[in-house]
Amino acid sequence: MKQVMVQAPFLPDAIALEPGRLDGEVAVPPSKSISHRLMILGAVSGEPVTIQNVLWCQDTEVTYQALRAMGYLLEREGEVVFCRGWRSPGRKSISIQLGESGSSARFLLAVATRTPGHFLLDGSARLRHRPLQPLVEGLQHLGAEIDARQGLLPLTVRGGRLTGGRVLLDASVSSQFVTALLLIAPFLPEGLEVHWQGPVASYPYVELTLALLTRAGINWEMIGNGIRIQGNQSLKHHQFSVEGDFSNASYFLAGALIGGGEILCRGLTPNSAQGDRAIVCYLEEMGGRLTWEGDLLRATCGAALRGIEANLQRCPDLVPTLAVAALFANGRSRFTGIGHLALKESNRILSVAENARRLGARVQADAESLTIDPGPLKGAILPAYRDHRIAMAFALAGLRVPAVIVREAGAVAKSYPGYWQDFFRCFRGHRG
Repeated sequence: MKQVMVQAPFLPDAIALEPGRLDGEVAVPPSKSISHRLMILGAVSGEPVTIQNVLWCQDTEVTYQALRAMGYLLEREGEVVFCRGWRSPGRKSISIQLGESGSSARFLLAVATRTPGHFLLDGSARLRHRPLQPLVEGLQHLGAEIDARQGLLPLTVRGGRLTGGRVLLDASVSSQFVTALLLIAPFLPEGLEVHWQGPVASYPYVELTLALLTRAGINWEMIGNGIRIQGNQSLKHHQFSVEGDFSNASYFLAGALIGGGEILCRGLTPNSAQGDRAIVCYLEEMGGRLTWEGDLLRATCGAALRGIEANLQRCPDLVPTLAVAALFANGRSRFTGIGHLALKESNRILSVAENARRLGARVQADAESLTIDPGPLKGAILPAYRDHRIAMAFALAGLRVPAVIVREAGAVAKSYPGYWQDFFRCFRGHRG
């Protein structure tokens, strides 16, 4: 395969692809979600904590640098982070730039409210449009001092006065509102009861947070539609390692099925609390063969791919991957429960639909669902919309369709800086 980084006024930062297959072994990058959570948990605990195998990408770098700016004593050596407590950053206002990281914005807003100091939180133009209002209102109900217009960035926080209490959240847009409170709850004097109305978007991410709290020795309990966490707790464990990321593994697993190759993903945990481990079941339903060999997950193409119907409300990051796989399936695929994708790095419902149409598929999209009818496909220039998951997923279309070009390919740095190197290392061209 040719690796073409095209730098031109009309086609910036693009990669041209040729048909082929993916074969080989991939060391799956550490989980971005777990890396965020463990760095925050270790920092806010105020105890000596060591976290190994941390993912380094644009988003986790934002969290690391923001915690340091708040006064938390974090040091990095390679892929290891050492947490060593907290020292006051002084009386001056601290400006914290969050880039495009929605996770960092939600989690660090909560951290700022319990950290002594005066903080200004801001981010990219896209991040300024991603909602924070339910979390802002919840924290204000608990006594936090937050100055925010319409619940959006930029906002200011006068922190250090939060003691805990009981709060009711609307988490239908993002589970991160719940997780943000759970990460600080054990270290507040009064602890927290966090309750929610209706469904929680991507609820497995809350389950992931609770699993990490359990690993750390933090006590918590479910109370109906809510969680109670006692205050003034200490960690019982201080050594952690971040497992491989199922979201990022999904591209190679699906790629093996699309291109007819065989991929081994190394570093995954079969019983992981990550919601995106569901990719295994969905790809099996589409006709793939996926088998575990210790921490190796092998994916090979079985029968011809077939369309599926799936409610992806619990694992929205899989939508781009499964949608591209659906382009090569026999029969219609329909994905529901995806309304909150409109508020990601791009409007992923529209981003996926528009790129699939460019390739020749028949697509129906509305506020909550996406339906794909495969048709004769053709090459196309596919914008990534500055969205890492769109760039990674639509590269897979190039395994079967000639003349596919992915624009804004550098967007992968947000979560998987080495994606293109791993992709091309595993690529086997039809002429090779």
